[in-house]
Amino acid sequence: MEKQHRIKFIDGSFTAAEAAEVLFAVLGDKIRFHNIQVLSLQERFNKDASLSKKRLAELHIAENEVSELLAAAREAGATIEIQSTIQLTIKQNNQVAANPEYIAAANS
Repeated sequence: MEKQHRIKFIDGSFTAAEAAEVLFAVLGDKIRFHNIQVLSLQERFNKDASLSKKRLAELHIAENEVSELLAAAREAGATIEIQSTIQLTIKQNNQVAANPEYIAAANS
């Protein structure tokens, strides 16, 4: 069984300050999630956490990029339009779902 769903996550126009609040909240939560995953996989399960570590690096790059873009928009007095859709695919597969590393990758 495989089912796909699309959920409108963020959709609107924002000031630079509002966009920063929204985007950094989401990025911060993802960074915290992966930091916890790294600790959990390494300490509790003695497993490889390279997927979460890779995702952390990507998120820090995204955080810097967003910061630069928002600074430029703030200086220009521009508004920022953000559209974000989440695509969920639900798959029935007990072996994959039981693997903590898969769970970490699926949440990235």
